[in-house]
Amino acid sequence: MYDSYYSIPDWEQPQMPFGFNSGYPIHVSPSFTPPPCWGGTESNPFSRQNVTQRIPEMKNCWKTYDLDALQNTWVETQVVNGSPRKRTPLTKGFTVLQVIVITDPVTGSVRTAEISYCADATYTAHIPAEDYRNGRYSKHFDHVHRLPGCTKSQADDLIGFLLTQAPTITLTVFPRQGFIQQADGLVVFAANPNVSQIPQDVISESQRVRPPLSDLNAVIPSGNLWQVVDTLDPAIRLLLLQRVGSLLLFWLESIQVRLYSLLIVTPSIGVNEIQLGALLSTNDTQLHRIPGLESSRKALLNELNLVWDGIAVFADSSLADESNKIEEPLRFLIKEAGGGTGNGRSSIALISRFAPYTALRIAAENVLSVSMEGVTLDLDCGIVRQIVQALDSVIIHTVLHIPEHERRKYLEKCKALPPYWQQFFDRPVSDFAVLYMSADIFLRDYCQHSLLSSDELKQQLDAIYQASCSAVSVDQMVIQDFASILSESIRNGVIAAVQKQQRVQVDPDQDMLLIDGDNFYIRGELIDTILHSAQTAHMRSRLLAALRQSDLLRATDGHTKPIQVYDLSGKSQRLYWYCIDASILDADVLHRLHNIDSEPFWLAQDEVPESDFVPLLRDESDRVAGRMIRQLDADNSHVYITGQSGAGKSYEECQLMAKMLSLGHHAVVFDNSDSTTYEAMCDNLSKVFVDASVAFINVENDGIPIDIFRIDRTASKPTQKKALRGILTAGVGELSAPQKNRLSSVLSEMLDLIDIEEPIRPCDILAMLHEDDATYESLRNRFEPLLEDIDALGMASHSWDEVFQQNTGKIIVIRTASGCAEHGDQLIDMMLASLFSYQKETPGVQLDIFVDELQNQNLSTDSPIHQILKEGRKYGVAFIGATHDFYPFNTELGKIMSKADTQIILRPTPNSSNAVAANLRLKKGDAACLDTMQRGDAIIKGCFYSKSEHRNIPCTLSGQLASFIRNDVDANAQQNS
Repeated sequence: MYDSYYSIPDWEQPQMPFGFNSGYPIHVSPSFTPPPCWGGTESNPFSRQNVTQRIPEMKNCWKTYDLDALQNTWVETQVVNGSPRKRTPLTKGFTVLQVIVITDPVTGSVRTAEISYCADATYTAHIPAEDYRNGRYSKHFDHVHRLPGCTKSQADDLIGFLLTQAPTITLTVFPRQGFIQQADGLVVFAANPNVSQIPQDVISESQRVRPPLSDLNAVIPSGNLWQVVDTLDPAIRLLLLQRVGSLLLFWLESIQVRLYSLLIVTPSIGVNEIQLGALLSTNDTQLHRIPGLESSRKALLNELNLVWDGIAVFADSSLADESNKIEEPLRFLIKEAGGGTGNGRSSIALISRFAPYTALRIAAENVLSVSMEGVTLDLDCGIVRQIVQALDSVIIHTVLHIPEHERRKYLEKCKALPPYWQQFFDRPVSDFAVLYMSADIFLRDYCQHSLLSSDELKQQLDAIYQASCSAVSVDQMVIQDFASILSESIRNGVIAAVQKQQRVQVDPDQDMLLIDGDNFYIRGELIDTILHSAQTAHMRSRLLAALRQSDLLRATDGHTKPIQVYDLSGKSQRLYWYCIDASILDADVLHRLHNIDSEPFWLAQDEVPESDFVPLLRDESDRVAGRMIRQLDADNSHVYITGQSGAGKSYEECQLMAKMLSLGHHAVVFDNSDSTTYEAMCDNLSKVFVDASVAFINVENDGIPIDIFRIDRTASKPTQKKALRGILTAGVGELSAPQKNRLSSVLSEMLDLIDIEEPIRPCDILAMLHEDDATYESLRNRFEPLLEDIDALGMASHSWDEVFQQNTGKIIVIRTASGCAEHGDQLIDMMLASLFSYQKETPGVQLDIFVDELQNQNLSTDSPIHQILKEGRKYGVAFIGATHDFYPFNTELGKIMSKADTQIILRPTPNSSNAVAANLRLKKGDAACLDTMQRGDAIIKGCFYSKSEHRNIPCTLSGQLASFIRNDVDANAQQNS
């Protein structure tokens, strides 16, 4: 019975009374003996003997009830000496379906009865015990309609008759949660089993708020429970020990082990209020909200009355200003913990960030403060609830099965605890310490496990005692409250921030801050507005006193510091505002105030444009900065990425590929390194995304995916020669004037010889260079190795248009590494020239070209990369190149990449730091920040989308690289969308 709070005797399933609504008039005879008040003796009043002797007529009277099925009406018939005398219709359409009798487990008496009945619809009547015993039924059957002539007494008799005919269930329902000793001396544990047969309105509120106890292994198998618990931080296990001890209070009170102190637990970043509520609260925190400390005394007392054999938990949502908010309720809880007016048998816990200071000041000897600072609980609230539910089941099951003699032995051990443990502390052993030790003995002796070793328990208690007076001061609480609301208002844009500059114009009635170095100016009325929504200090003087006491107020005139500004009309004015140290604000807000000029570029989630937006950076507040990508924009979309190994170059390239693909662009990646292998892309994006959205072409195994020399043979001969010459020179670099002239002649002859329908092959070009002239020989030396490799690798007959059609909706990665390493870079340049030529002819879809290790490519003025960066914007081409070192703009590569509108600078190599600092125009002291950059940190110089201008504006921003695809979950979401 440990996991239930009711008992049901054997009974048959409820059935409708025989003949009900059957359509035939059926006589229902009573199945019980009429009470004496319904008739006289058994003698015959009409016998001759009685007449002659003039003995008074004796009548034997009783009542029967018939159900007229056609009329659906109950009829009462008076029977006198066996003869029916009077028939009275009583009620129509009424039948009792089921009777549930609720009995008290302690006295065994009836507490109430629940009657299910039908009267046009199905209803439930709740009959108190006294009315049920005395037959006063009808007043509780609100929906039964008596017919004319049916008295209240007759209705009671009819209902009493029907109750004897209906199926009856007897339930034992406990008046509250916790351990209860029944009339037979048996101790059971009452918990809400949530069984459908039990009417919820008869279950006490105390039981409804407590989660049901499951079987021992229903939630977490008992063998695994201790394995899970052992992995938790000792501070968490200390709270679990508190929970175990609270469940044992029913027996421990018999030896005067009782809690007289209030437990206050301070949450932290690693263990939040919700997790602590699930860990500590006896009640179901999903269905029953933990009451706040600001609740009325009546609400606090009601919560204490609800909880038995567990922990009554309260929460403090205020900032604990003892003069206004929580001193009185804190005093009340401390008093109740010491044996106040509450009727519950439980320990009391308060979850609060700031209450310990006030509570320790009020009654340090009656408060135990446990801080979760530095503790981490990496479990969600659902798992925490499962753990404590399983722990409760183990303890209660064990308690109920311990023999009486074993229980006496356990209590004797608990009695001896305080003198033994006193030697380890320099202060009296607290009631909490005794409870923890008692719970530990129980676990060791009867569960063969321990939540805390003796040494761990000593360490925990020592740490608690030593930290009992180190709580934050009330002045700090008031300042923190003000600063948190002000920080949130700045984040949300409710309060604007303006940099103090010469002739700055200020509207004195605007909700704004004036930033002056490490301080900010704020008007008094705005302080009052903030304090009005604060939890603690409601007076400006209280805050100013706290700021002055903490040396955070810069004042030259009382509490204010006058400042000279200009109004909106340009007229000079002197404002008496408060000057406060900006360090009180949250770190992300402080960073924002120091970078006010960049604020228009940081976008909250609801400010991000719905389309054509590429996120590049993310700040500490999870805001993003990026740029709009439009083909017709005046600024180009070229990107230059630089940074040392491991700084995040490949990661950023992959993120840009995925984002460009999502915008409907063609994305082609040329790789002669290992930065875009399948494994590398899975690490930088996700396996799900790569499998679905990336096509890999390995030139060594698959050949060249396009016909490099495929040109428009219908064009004029000069156009054809120019296209072919551009592709060839892209692979070998610049040619001298004689070489260019001779190559043009050779190509002209070749085009005349080859039919317009025939493909141009590398051997055709080499065959035209057969003469022994020195110029011919120099051309052969330049082209022969490259063209022979192309011939050996093989070229597909496809055009770029066919490649895009075969890989619709995919990033195309063309790798030229390994066997063709000698001419891999030349092949990339030739394919680049061919691809750019294709895009110029069909510029409909935006094309994004990615090249890593850019320094290995042809960078001459005639190179395809140079042409793409120069002319790509008007044909819808964006070039994204990356290098290990940053190349200054006076170098060949630097001159080319200076045309990139977006420069993404990750942590630079030592050789590049000075060049990067010069490019960003960093001061000598600021340049040191480059050496502290971590993986993913980036400084981006380019055009960013401004939410105020609704267009891209040049700016330099720093932050973390923004992720478009982070993991398989994101990839799935992206694929589904």
